[in-house]
Amino acid sequence: MLVIDAPQNLGKPYEEVRRVHYNKPQLYSHLIGANDETDVWGRGTGKSTGRIAPWSIDKIFSMPRSRGVCVAETYLQALERTLPPIIQGWEEMGYQRDVDFVLFKKPPSDWEIPYIGPLTPQHTIYWKNGTVISIISQDRPGTSNGMSVDWIFGDEAKLLNKDRLFEELLPTNRGNERYFRGIPGHHATLWTTDMPTTPKAKWLLEKEQQMDKEQIRLIMALRVEMYKAQQKNNVKKYLKLQKLWNELRATAVLYSEASTLANIEVLGIGFIRRMKRTLPDLLFRTSILNERITQVENGFYALLDEDLHCYNNINYSVVDGNYYNEDKGLILPVNGSLTWQKDNDLDQSMPLSIALDYNASINPLVVGQRSGQYLKYQNTFYAMHPQRLKDVIKNFSDYYEGYPNRDLIYYYDHTTIGTNASSDISYADEVRAILEDNGWNVIMRYIGQALTHYSRYIMWGYAFAGDDPRFLRPKFNRNNTSYLRLSMQSAEVVQVGNEFKKKKTDERKSKIDQRETTHFSDAGDTLFVGESIAYLEGTGTRLETLFSK
Repeated sequence: MLVIDAPQNLGKPYEEVRRVHYNKPQLYSHLIGANDETDVWGRGTGKSTGRIAPWSIDKIFSMPRSRGVCVAETYLQALERTLPPIIQGWEEMGYQRDVDFVLFKKPPSDWEIPYIGPLTPQHTIYWKNGTVISIISQDRPGTSNGMSVDWIFGDEAKLLNKDRLFEELLPTNRGNERYFRGIPGHHATLWTTDMPTTPKAKWLLEKEQQMDKEQIRLIMALRVEMYKAQQKNNVKKYLKLQKLWNELRATAVLYSEASTLANIEVLGIGFIRRMKRTLPDLLFRTSILNERITQVENGFYALLDEDLHCYNNINYSVVDGNYYNEDKGLILPVNGSLTWQKDNDLDQSMPLSIALDYNASINPLVVGQRSGQYLKYQNTFYAMHPQRLKDVIKNFSDYYEGYPNRDLIYYYDHTTIGTNASSDISYADEVRAILEDNGWNVIMRYIGQALTHYSRYIMWGYAFAGDDPRFLRPKFNRNNTSYLRLSMQSAEVVQVGNEFKKKKTDERKSKIDQRETTHFSDAGDTLFVGESIAYLEGTGTRLETLFSK
């Protein structure tokens, strides 16, 4: 698809314009050009390279010396997931790093400067025409204080805290009226995300109700007439229509939904088929087909609420030291090189606690620490077939290399203490031996017979409700536990006779991605039970008596 009016093509004859492919939802959003835009698109639809990149280029060149903002839930998210594909999109459009823009370092002295810019370059992208983009996040308090900006965008918007966004950041979108008054993109916002699955992101879906569909249809009709005038080289008519388009889009709200199928020309039908085979049904329907499903029906962990039970706690002195160089600016790509030093939720005076699940297809490992009534799930690791237990333990040990406390609490139940025909040692003995080989002082904590599914179902209900002091209250490190939470959010409860059980049929389907089935949740159960028993020690109370029938 050819976009003639992209900034890099202005003033060039037709045969010299740079050709950029846009799929239908990308092109639709571009043609509308609404001041307030929300795009809820499935995985692989090209939200960053095909929408944020050209959208930001339009703002950069239509408002030289302006200040834009890229907002993320965490600064680490911005560095690792948001910026790289946007920069790739700029480069595909013909813009070059250190020629047209610089990342997180002082620009050349002969470049233009913004009307209102930052005092330091560390979290800023500078463009040659004086426009700057400030990178801010909701987990670094005060990063937007005192700012006055001209446009704002955010990817993975379903993760943003709405209250903080509306109370702290959006009021800063107020700058430079005397310079950019009348420009339709001034004070524009763009939010991109895949389909929200939690109530906290409902504000994005509500954007649809704010859209004037008649206004959008009129804008699209104008764009069709503009194209016809352009084809006939009728400059006078084109400019007249363009003026009307600008007036309409300056007040327009656009809400757009698209499934991954919209980008099938780029991804290919094989990608869709592979996702259908490998993703659990709930995840395929929300992240690929873009269906509105707020939570799995009959959830085993029904009260898990990411707003209440998840947290961000990142040590940014470590992050900044690894991602930023005064001479080179932002160091990209990152490739996940940071380890435990970035995790600010660790009590380094305390041992780590772990639990595993044991399968031929996948061996997940979960890490946590208890603090009073709270159990923090701090990290997760896994090894997929043909890798084995030794591989997941090596991944874990490599991540925590140099961790000060080398004591390690290992929780295991009756399913790990027997031997079988293929091995003369138990899973528990094998795990202990491998951990010791990796430099850990292992504290073995046998929790006995694994709790029934019914007991675990009731236990988690009390735990997530958080109103009974006899039960631990779980918290999840949002940055490190995505597979664990997805496993729990996707788990269903089924009734077999008079018992509630966790539905585990996907574990037997070899074509489904086993990281997203119930294996991780089983490891999470074991850690929770083990730490709960330790929490109740000395009270004379047995855990299972708290919720027995």
